[in-house]
Amino acid sequence: MRLRAYGPVSQDSTVFAELKKKAGGIVYKRRAALKLKEARDFLYRGICPEPGSQIIKEIDYAIKRWGLLPKAFIAYDRLAFFGREDPELRVTFDRRIRGRRNRLDLAGGDFGTELIQPAQVLMEVKIPGAMPLWMSRRLSELSIFPVSYSKYGMYYKENIYKQGSYREDMMKSSGSWRLNRCGKTDSREGGEYCA
Repeated sequence: MRLRAYGPVSQDSTVFAELKKKAGGIVYKRRAALKLKEARDFLYRGICPEPGSQIIKEIDYAIKRWGLLPKAFIAYDRLAFFGREDPELRVTFDRRIRGRRNRLDLAGGDFGTELIQPAQVLMEVKIPGAMPLWMSRRLSELSIFPVSYSKYGMYYKENIYKQGSYREDMMKSSGSWRLNRCGKTDSREGGEYCA
């Protein structure tokens, strides 16, 4: 589950509440477009923005089912390209990948700890089917081969797991502390969170 924005964020910005999962090597994303205030009210206070929306119901279920809590803010500078003949073919280049565990609000700026070296760039090739032969040949000539990489996974491994703070997070999520969810009340009020 993530709350995503593109570019600088203000209170009136459109953001996206997303569920992302991988099955059989294919990444599936479901998302709902919301204003930042609506997203905060939904994710942090349990106020449903569109009670009849299927994706909102799925996000709400995921938050309840897995006890999702805020963990990290991830930012990066991206160049995106689309295929001329096949607009479904996309290649992105991410640099300055950074993350943080505090001030998770999207309107709080995009600062954070750098996850890759300044000269490094993460290239992602997104293809709905088979890679075009011309692209496969060119990548092979350049000795560019697929690897698995997760920006969140790398941040978690280096900044949460290694520091042992995941244990504290697990204790918080397994106790009686709960986030308010769509119409449900809770005796504890708190800050703003995203999972």
